[in-house]
Amino acid sequence: MMTRKLLCLLIMLSLALPLVGCQPKGEELYRDDFSNPDTGWEETDSANITRGYKEGSYQFEIRTAQTDDWVLANQDFKNVSVEADLTRTRGLDDNNYGVVCKYSSPISFYAFVISSDGSYMIEKRTKQGFARLSGTQFEISDRIKTGGKLNHIKAVCGDGFLELYVNGKFVDRAEDDALTSGDVGLFAGTYADSLLKVSFDNFVVRSIP
Repeated sequence: MMTRKLLCLLIMLSLALPLVGCQPKGEELYRDDFSNPDTGWEETDSANITRGYKEGSYQFEIRTAQTDDWVLANQDFKNVSVEADLTRTRGLDDNNYGVVCKYSSPISFYAFVISSDGSYMIEKRTKQGFARLSGTQFEISDRIKTGGKLNHIKAVCGDGFLELYVNGKFVDRAEDDALTSGDVGLFAGTYADSLLKVSFDNFVVRSIP
């Protein structure tokens, strides 16, 4: 027969188990799976860049080296988390792509990016270009799937802090309180390689619990 002491212990463990390894989720504020091409994301088709809704996702194709591009959701948030599924479908591993938050102008926003080589960076856009907040260079993380594999990215844009999660696991944290609110969106860029095609899906913005 189970003793009262053992029964109490089992109940306590059953209550604690759901909390282990789980990230709390805030209220969902915005979602787009890009299945509807009328949700308002800007599309463009130029000699160097094509981006827009395609095959139930939002896709970037950049055809020049050393080129950055981004697109916005036309929203306005303060402290939120931003999530998306990202897949590089063409190009080599020398690239970067991810999400942005607290965007107020082309020279004022945060970018959370990963690369197909398994590296990452948390950055702040300024008049002088990108200021690297998570380190002086891109750092490698074994939590990022390399090559053309799908990665799920989560950027936490808090009050004075920024956190990057990839595939459900914590990667890095930086502190900065310069930007307080703004738009959210998607980001892609090339370095030496002149071709990058990346697909974004399941874009979600939540409050920070």
